[in-house]
Amino acid sequence: MRTAFSELVGIDVPVVQAPLGPWNTVELAAAVSNAGALGSLATNLRSAETVRDEMRRLRAATDRPFADNHTLRPFDEDAFAATLEEAPRVVSFALGHRRKLVEQAHAAGALFVQQVHTVAQAEQAGSAAS
Repeated sequence: MRTAFSELVGIDVPVVQAPLGPWNTVELAAAVSNAGALGSLATNLRSAETVRDEMRRLRAATDRPFADNHTLRPFDEDAFAATLEEAPRVVSFALGHRRKLVEQAHAAGALFVQQVHTVAQAEQAGSAAS
């Protein structure tokens, strides 16, 4: 099933793996990406060096797109900077966003995906992306 989203992101099916907080693994994200969906790595509670290491390991395990996910509670500026340096195809956020961070992700060449739970959150995310 091809959609505008899957075309934009470069995946085969419009499925995004939830980053699963601090419990997901490089192996899970790689398996999802290799299956044609968008694998995700969570960054919360991880140091910048761990973020770099996991992204490099994921890149070695798949040549497919993946997302690196952040949250604002807690938000780690160093981990976000490490994400941007490693240049994933997608940067995603859960639990809020800041327009400045969306702009930084775009400036680094990444697509930005916002996880939302309500229509109001979707409208807010849409206004931050434009």
